Amino acid sequence: AMMKAGLLSHMDQLLGEYFSAKDSRITVEALSEIARIAGESGAKSLFLYTTAQAQIIADGEVTQPRSFHVLQEASKRSDALLINTVPLLQAHPERMQLYYPLDGHWTATGHRVISGILTDTIIKEELLINTGI
Repeated sequence: AMMKAGLLSHMDQLLGEYFSAKDSRITVEALSEIARIAGESGAKSLFLYTTAQAQIIADGEVTQPRSFHVLQEASKRSDALLINTVPLLQAHPERMQLYYPLDGHWTATGHRVISGILTDTIIKEELLINTGI
């Protein structure tokens, strides 16, 4: 339905992707600095990328939004772990139940799936080991 309405061709508008190159640089620098400060405390930074409902429920391949590339650059610069939830959510058998259709916020199912992705990554990457807790 979104494709027929021509909404997917305006994905940038739907995802708030209108920001300048300067905004992108500031964001990369800020995230890199946060990761650096965390690293000084012995913590590994983890960036979790997710996106709006339109990209998850769309059939077929969708162009990666600019915001992903900003987060990817910050991850590379800071050696932070980046979790791209988009392909995981697109492939999830309950993908049509992850968001409320009217406002695009996560449903209880969406929160459960995202928390599972985050938990699995924390365990797999052994981020809880040697934390001093």
